[in-house]
Amino acid sequence: MNCGWVKITLKPDQSLTWIAGEMTEEGPSWQMERFEHVGTSIVNTSATWGSDCDGRHESHCSNEAAYHELSARLFSSYPDGEYYAVPIWHKLESGQRDHTAEAAGY
Repeated sequence: MNCGWVKITLKPDQSLTWIAGEMTEEGPSWQMERFEHVGTSIVNTSATWGSDCDGRHESHCSNEAAYHELSARLFSSYPDGEYYAVPIWHKLESGQRDHTAEAAGY
């Protein structure tokens, strides 16, 4: 999201949601990113939906990181070469849907 790292602090039961969309030459395109403080973890949910020349499509993915994993991995960012402590995410679920393919029986 926005091509960079941002530290977010969430209080218990607090969440932060970001949504952006645009019209393209093939139709609408939307994306959503949500971070939730749930128990002793942070849950991140991402989703996209839109349409193109083949019809409507959507995707989603949810990941979780426990508190002790929020700064557990070092990541080097190009081009600045700085190192950032980033979460270790564990996939909870993911999926995608292509409405036109479904209608065609795929």
